[in-house]
Amino acid sequence: MLIWSSPAGAGLHSPTGILRAAEFETATTAVAVLEGARTEGDHLLAQARQEAAGLLEAAARQAQALRDQAAADAAALVDQARADARLLAEQAVADASEDAARRWHAEFAALQASRDAAMAGMEKRLAAVVAMAVERMVLAEPRQSLLQRAILTLRDTLGDARTARLRVHPDDAEAARAALSAIGSDPDAPRVQVEADADLPPGSSIFDADIGRLDTSLQVQLAGLRGALERAVRVAAEEPVTVAYASRLGEDDGQDDDRLPREDDDA
Repeated sequence: MLIWSSPAGAGLHSPTGILRAAEFETATTAVAVLEGARTEGDHLLAQARQEAAGLLEAAARQAQALRDQAAADAAALVDQARADARLLAEQAVADASEDAARRWHAEFAALQASRDAAMAGMEKRLAAVVAMAVERMVLAEPRQSLLQRAILTLRDTLGDARTARLRVHPDDAEAARAALSAIGSDPDAPRVQVEADADLPPGSSIFDADIGRLDTSLQVQLAGLRGALERAVRVAAEEPVTVAYASRLGEDDGQDDDRLPREDDDA
């Protein structure tokens, strides 16, 4: 008889710990197998726990990496969204500024056109008023003085002519002869003969020379004066008054006085 005192014997269905001699070898073998199984089980359990801890640690690291990557992606998306919003705001400001500039230029062009139209009308009215005043002054001047200037113009313009015929209205014939007498004789000037022509309106003075025809009538001179005044007023409204500008106006006025309609013999 064997008294089994090992606690491991509880698995051999020997609660009392007493075995027969014939059962000893079988019992010890079974105990060894059980002990090996327990040891192997403990080893496997420890290994499983170690592997589980490793897996948990790896999963935690992977989860942290995923969280970090997600945070970085979110921050990048926020930065990109802010940049896009800033670009959109700048583009909106630029578009609004461009639209405002276009509207301003359009309004300014309309105002400029309105001003130009008003200035053009004012220029014409001013030139008409000045021309009317000058015309009244000229009409108030004696006919002899006007014809005298016309004869002097003839000498300057038709200096190569040998003879000339001055045709005037009958009411102006006496004044024309008096003007010729007042100027006196010039050996280099063409000989002028006064002829009364009832078909001509009062104030007419037409020179028929052997080299052409020159119209120095009062209305022709006044028309030239009105044109010169319109040009002078227009230029004055477009540029500041300077010495060169004033000199040019004086030259233009002198040219306008000499620029009288001239016709040939066939007219």
